[in-house]
Amino acid sequence: LNYLVMEAAQTDGRLARRPLQDMNKEIQAHKILSSLFIQLIEERNATIMSLDSCDSSSLCERLPVRRQMAQDLLHGELRILKSASAWLENYCFSLT
Repeated sequence: LNYLVMEAAQTDGRLARRPLQDMNKEIQAHKILSSLFIQLIEERNATIMSLDSCDSSSLCERLPVRRQMAQDLLHGELRILKSASAWLENYCFSLT
């Protein structure tokens, strides 16, 4: 990841703007990022499930608008994370 950061600093600041010179480090860095995205996806899924399973005596039932807002936000984050994860997976596959 440090190599990605160094190369981003030399250009316009974007990560993975162009491939690293060392292809093995490129693949390894993207797999690390992919595993982090997978972890974030799992966390969001678990939170969404916990919001779905709130019982009637809980705070979730007393504040349905906030609960729905939280679910909508988490679903949006989940969609973005899944898209980024799929892109990384396809990118790594194309490098091998």
